[in-house]
This record gives sequence, structure tokens and C-alpha cells, in this order.
Amino acid sequence: SGNSVSPLKPDGLRKVEESVVVPKRVRARAKAICIDYVKAFEDCCRGRTLSMVWACRAQNTAMNKCFDETVTPELIAEETARFVKEKRANLEKLGVSGSAPTP
Repeated sequence: SGNSVSPLKPDGLRKVEESVVVPKRVRARAKAICIDYVKAFEDCCRGRTLSMVWACRAQNTAMNKCFDETVTPELIAEETARFVKEKRANLEKLGVSGSAPTP
């Protein structure tokens, strides 16, 4: 059936939430944590085109290092748990069960 809702996994996530929504939230959180590096890179790039590749290499490297150190399995698990908790709270407000339907 083409209109069926994708089943929930045991953690309460649909595939699209796991592969798109949670990673987007993790990236936003990492950007907030690494904001000083992001701003330094953005400031360096402002007004540049092709020259930003070499002119802003140090800022880009520092920003990416911050992202690599920030986006850990622990952060992903934390953000996944936060999303599931928020999703369940929203479903409860609507009076909908947050668990997968039983056959």
C-alpha cells in the first residue's frame, strides 16, 4: 500500500527521522557549539570568491576540527533521545500513542 506510514523502530524513530531529521539537529547543535569557528570562517569568506579556498584554509580546518570533535556518538545519542522525548510529548498532547501499533 503506497500510503502506509513507515513503521516505527524500537527507539520510536521512523527511517526519515533517523537519516534526515536527527542529523540535521546534530549539525545545528554542532554549529551552535562551534559558533566562534563558524563565524571566523564566515568572516574570512565574506567578499571572497575562489580565493576563499586558500585564504580561509586555516579557519576552515579549525571549524571542521571543532565539528569532528563535537559530533560524537554520544552527541548523536543525546540528540536522538531528545528528539524522541519531544516527539512523544507532542504525540501525548495530541492524545496519540507514541509506540508502534501492535498487529
